[in-house]
Formats: sequence, C-alpha cells, structure tokens
Amino acid sequence: MDYIHLEKITRNAIPLYDLLSEWSWKKFELYDKRYSNQDYRCAFFGTFCEIVLWILVQLENFSNHNPDLIIQKRFSKLQDSSRAQILLQIDNINRQSFVTAIMFLIEDFINQILLALGRKPEIPYKNNIKTITKLLFEGSFQKFNILYSPYLIRNSLHNNGYIKILNDEFDLEIGEKTYQFKKDIQITFAGWDNLFILTDEILKIIIEIIENKNIESIYVTTRNTSHCYCCLNLRSYQYLDNQKTLF
Repeated sequence: MDYIHLEKITRNAIPLYDLLSEWSWKKFELYDKRYSNQDYRCAFFGTFCEIVLWILVQLENFSNHNPDLIIQKRFSKLQDSSRAQILLQIDNINRQSFVTAIMFLIEDFINQILLALGRKPEIPYKNNIKTITKLLFEGSFQKFNILYSPYLIRNSLHNNGYIKILNDEFDLEIGEKTYQFKKDIQITFAGWDNLFILTDEILKIIIEIIENKNIESIYVTTRNTSHCYCCLNLRSYQYLDNQKTLF
C-alpha cells in the first residue's frame, strides 16, 4: 500500500472520529450537569474526549503533512517499498495506541463499576466483564463479546494479527458485519472504519451501564497518572461552545 492509498484511508477516517468527538463531548456535558465532573460517569467521557481528540490530531497530521516527503528527506536512499513499510508502521502505531488507550479506559471504568457494586475487580479483564454482564445484562453474550473485543484486538496488533490466548472462540455480529475471533484466523478488521464501529458499540454499553438503576454515584478518589486519566473541567472549556455547534 502506498502513501496515496493510506492517506485516503486516513482522510476517510477523520469524519468518523469527529462524530465520536462531538458525541462524547455532548455526553460529558450531560453527565457533568446531572452529576458532577468528579463523578466517574462524567470523568469517563472527559477522558474519552481527550483520547479521541488526540487520535484526530494524529490523523490530521498524517493527512495534511505528507510523511512520505519527510521520510524521503531524511532517508533519501530508501526504496519506495521500504518507505511504504515505514508509513504502514506509523499507521499501525497510531491504531495500536488508540486501541490501547481505549482499552485502559474501559478496563478502569469496569473496575470502578464493580467497586460501586461491592465487587472486587479481578485479573484477567475477562472475568470482570463476565461479572458485569451477569449482574446488569442477564449474562448477555453479545454485550460480553463487544466488551471483550478491544482486549483481543489490542493483543493481536503486536502478534502479527493473531490472538495468542483465546479459550472460547466466537463470531461477533454487528449489523451486516461479522467479526471472527479465532486463534488460527488473522484479525484483518483493525482498520479505522472497524475500530469506529466497535468503539461505537462499546460506548452504547457504557451508557447502559452508567444509566442502570443499580449503579449509584461513583466518585474517582485516585488518579492513575500512567494512564493520563485527568477529568476535563467543563467550565475551563466553555469557549468550545463558541467555536462549534454540536449536533
């Protein structure tokens, strides 16, 4: 794949993640008014906004500032195929970073919900989402598989697209798409379009959890700075309202 094709894929991804940014910001505003910006239900979307804004910066930079020219300038002796491989690696790093950041946030959110329900979070992550879906969604396999998917995709991205450890293989159907999670089948759906679809489905479940009648007020008492979990202060960002009208 050359730069022109990769740039087109990146450019097409930007409107999708713009939608995620605007939609998550609206949720942040809603939960800030309903609870407070120190309530974890609000803090989740504050941090999610930051992650999506960060990836939009990466996508915009890749689309608007031809990285192929930068590579040619610094490594003039590289052949076209070698430069193409570097570009693919840049895109791969961006996708790995996005999935990892989202996974850290979801994992921390699930842990906070379990604590609010009087349950102690466990290792591995799979046990925690199994508990959550059992307590709140009558053990829904669909919701479990959706919450499990970013964990598996993240692991596959640094294993050449293969899942190293997977005891229970499954197919995840979303709309007309089917995502296969099997040990002997390479994951080929970690592109920006599919990551958007899966992230959107995860957020729908997050909202269902947040607004579940069994979930009481959740407050963040500690911050894990290694994950950069800092809640946005809505009043410090009021100027954004004057910059754009959200749908």
